[in-house]
Amino acid sequence: MPLNLPHELPSQAERRPDRRRRSFLAGQVTFDDGKRVFDCVIRDITDRGARIAIPQEQTFPPCFHLIRMRERVVHECAVVWMKDGEAGLSFLKTVSLGELTGTKLDYMRTLWLERAAS
Repeated sequence: MPLNLPHELPSQAERRPDRRRRSFLAGQVTFDDGKRVFDCVIRDITDRGARIAIPQEQTFPPCFHLIRMRERVVHECAVVWMKDGEAGLSFLKTVSLGELTGTKLDYMRTLWLERAAS
């Protein structure tokens, strides 16, 4: 007699409201008012979030800023999940680096300029 198995749940990707676009973008994670910064790779992205690759032993808080270097954009992020050197992020707010002038987050423009010059 066959068993009546429940329907399988859709995969995580199918439950997302937006389809993520694969990418290989340079990023910088920053927190603690710019005292802590490290490089990352943005593996895929939507308007609402991203998946980043991070150094294995790197630690960071549940909320931080992600600078997308090429696009000159800053995302305020919340960590949704972490596993095997990757983190899934939800974007709480997105701002152009040009809009940060004269704010306490202006240090991110300096981080971007230093990275762009190297």
